[in-house]
Amino acid sequence: MGKNLLDYCDNCVNSINVTASSACASCLSDIILIQKIHVKSGMMEPKACIESEINIRQLSLATKEYIWKNPDSLKKYSPDLIADSLERNYPCN
Repeated sequence: MGKNLLDYCDNCVNSINVTASSACASCLSDIILIQKIHVKSGMMEPKACIESEINIRQLSLATKEYIWKNPDSLKKYSPDLIADSLERNYPCN
């Protein structure tokens, strides 16, 4: 849920060593990968466009900020919350 994700992303932002095994980093990369697969297969249009220079720490911070600005998101499941955050923070214009 969103509260757990907030804690995990807080750890990810403040950690010296961010690894793919961290819960926040793992969830972020999984959601991004799923979108890429669905876009490539033609199942959907891209909802978030993330530049290659954006790193996992920046994505984690953007997710935290989204949660702070949208407190109702704390009740959402983490994958839904991350998808909403990515779409809001990295729109495809």
